[in-house]
Amino acid sequence: MTQNLLPKNEEKRFALEFSYTISCPIITMVGYEDSLTKDQKSKYQIEAMLNIQNTLEKEEAPDYHVMIYLSQVSLVKPLGRLWTNIYLTLGRKYFKELKDDAKITEIVHDLEEDEQRELTKIKQWVFKKQIELIKSKQSS
Repeated sequence: MTQNLLPKNEEKRFALEFSYTISCPIITMVGYEDSLTKDQKSKYQIEAMLNIQNTLEKEEAPDYHVMIYLSQVSLVKPLGRLWTNIYLTLGRKYFKELKDDAKITEIVHDLEEDEQRELTKIKQWVFKKQIELIKSKQSS
């Protein structure tokens, strides 16, 4: 289910999509904006470009964007079982050392229905925040 965040006007929609593709805002925890490495920032933009069609169709941020956000949340407070499994599942997708780690493989399982539902919600929330930032920059 999409959130209808993108404008119907083709010109405005194109401008928003173009801005998302070339300078996707990085959504972080307040106070942790400077904690990302140069590699993480680069990968964030690459993931925005690689996933642009799916992102815009579903109005959901790419998995990597959510993983970065969850990594920062985990610095503020411990993640519960549900969010830990989501975070580790996403981490295994992007980090070979996690994918091959036998201990991680033992504890991480395919996402259950409730976990997938929460992942979808946070992907939509991150996307919404990204679009809000782009729109605020375009109007200023």
